[in-house]
Formats: sequence, C-alpha cells, structure tokens
Amino acid sequence: MEVGTSSRKLAALAEGDDLYALIGSLGHPSEIADFGTAIMVAGGAGTAPIFPIARALKERGNRLVSIQGARTADLLFWQDRLAEVSDQHIITTDDGSVGRYLMSAW
Repeated sequence: MEVGTSSRKLAALAEGDDLYALIGSLGHPSEIADFGTAIMVAGGAGTAPIFPIARALKERGNRLVSIQGARTADLLFWQDRLAEVSDQHIITTDDGSVGRYLMSAW
C-alpha cells in the first residue's frame, strides 16, 4: 500500500534501480499510554512494525490482544514474539492453513 510520496516512489522502482538516498519512516509516532486494553492487528509483513509497539503497550500496563494474519502459514513469522507480549494472540490465514479461516468479501 503506497500512501506517502516516498512510498509511491519506492513502489515505482524496477528491479536493479538505484536509490540516491532514503529516509523514513516519516509517519506519526504511535501513542503509548495505559489504555486498559489495546488490540494490535498485523497482516503479513505488518508484524515487524507492530511488534515494538505491542511490546511497549504491554510494558505500559495494557491488556494486549494481538491478531496476526497472512495468506498462508508459510507467510507467518514472529508468532512467538507477538504471543509473548500478548494476553491473547489470535492467528488466522486466508486459506485456513493455520488458525481461523477468514472469508473475503471480495
């Protein structure tokens, strides 16, 4: 998903293209506070960026529910890390190979 200018430029690169310089992420930082219960949702590669946020929320005293999904079991990673900081960890795959099966409305 290309949201920002830099993301769109990166997505337009072809294999073998060069980058002169790269900075990022330039988004807004996540708010880490005691919310009581926090829910983190990660799809595929989205697990990597949400893990430190989930860990910080848990360290702040929140009850943490994590929902982690991918198209297939082979595309899941860091289930152990995310489960370790979660009070409840739900895994799902689009094809039903792990966890719950999600039917797409598309």
